[in-house]
Amino acid sequence: MKQDTSKRESRGAFISRCRADAMDKRVMGDASLGVSIANELSSAPASSLVEPLQFPGSGAVFYRYALRPSYGVTVSLVRTRESAAEAMRYYGIDNTIAESAAGFTTDCVNGNMVIGVITGGVGTLAHEAAHVALRVLRKATRNGDEERLAWMVGDLVDAFCSLV
Repeated sequence: MKQDTSKRESRGAFISRCRADAMDKRVMGDASLGVSIANELSSAPASSLVEPLQFPGSGAVFYRYALRPSYGVTVSLVRTRESAAEAMRYYGIDNTIAESAAGFTTDCVNGNMVIGVITGGVGTLAHEAAHVALRVLRKATRNGDEERLAWMVGDLVDAFCSLV
């Protein structure tokens, strides 16, 4: 007896359908993760949680923000080359910043980070925020990194945008 193959799905079509189903499930997972993160971040505007501080001794101003969602990381923002040099001394960072750099991101020995937006604007801030988010997520090795990355970058930019 001959089998009716007109309704039978080809191997290529089956693989394509499976990939699409997997993508739908991943996107739905990212969407529910996004809702969860949005709820956590809605508790207070990011900019209201930024703490203006001064380095001891020099009095150079910097701003500190506890990253959300919480990964136990604090990010400090500096706006001048002088405050960047002070941050390097204060946090014990053995790093130099290129004279031509509009911004930078560097890791502290305690796991926190310093970003500098020296001559750049909001675009430079978003660029440096992406570096922070990628480094944090790389250490955390969590699923849904794309969604977490997007929320983390947005939250950092919201936190520091008015200061740039």
